Amino acid sequence: MAPIGPSYRPPLVVAIAEHYKYLRKLHIDGWRTNRIGNEGLTAIAKHSANLQELVLIRVNPNSASLEAIATNCQKLERLALCGSETIADGEILGIASKCVALKKLCIKGCPVSDEGIEAFAWGCPNLVKIKVKKCKNVTSEVGDWLRAKRGSLVVNLDVCEVETEAVYAMQTS
Repeated sequence: MAPIGPSYRPPLVVAIAEHYKYLRKLHIDGWRTNRIGNEGLTAIAKHSANLQELVLIRVNPNSASLEAIATNCQKLERLALCGSETIADGEILGIASKCVALKKLCIKGCPVSDEGIEAFAWGCPNLVKIKVKKCKNVTSEVGDWLRAKRGSLVVNLDVCEVETEAVYAMQTS
């Protein structure tokens, strides 16, 4: 695994991607700053055909760099998208339609809604587990619906229903 932190800049990421063509696991943490950028992500996609696991933490990719990853990294089995402000339903729809080898997906703290999660009813045919945490626009109903559509898929949703129930209880008392 090659961890890449916030001090790495796109030219260095490009050089790493070009040099390590057999990279299988990559974790990128954009803590405090997002210096990796779309140029770096696109270079990773272009040169990392053997990538099996990708973790993006606090990285804000655009649709083009995510599409490059989904298209070029056909062996990608595990993907985690955490704390990104730019990964919403459109980006998730692209992942669902193009990441055919994906087995495990984790989405945490991204502006995704039920509509994006619904795409996994038909996309990612090899998906065995999806975990969604702290995505404010995802409801438990989509989890139940997805389980009904794909019975063998493990769906783990951490939705804010406990807080909603507590607020409702306070309002009615």
